[in-house]
Amino acid sequence: MQVNQRVLTNTVEQLAGFVPGMLAAGAGVTPGWMSFVVAAGLVFALARLVFWGGYMLSPVLRAPGMAATFTVNVCTLAAAVWVWWP
Repeated sequence: MQVNQRVLTNTVEQLAGFVPGMLAAGAGVTPGWMSFVVAAGLVFALARLVFWGGYMLSPVLRAPGMAATFTVNVCTLAAAVWVWWP
């Protein structure tokens, strides 16, 4: 239960950066870019599952899921900046 609580806490923390980026990117994109927004959401969810599964096996094995989550967050925030940059 303690591992599950830590995963949940970390997921909420990661959502604090992901959700604003997704909202900004989704609000400013053309219909062709909407596939990026959907794909980013799916990859984020998959990365969190990889993080959770790795953490259940060993704390060291959570690194691939965390790296994937970080990459999705950075790409989403970069896309939001790209869309809204004047």
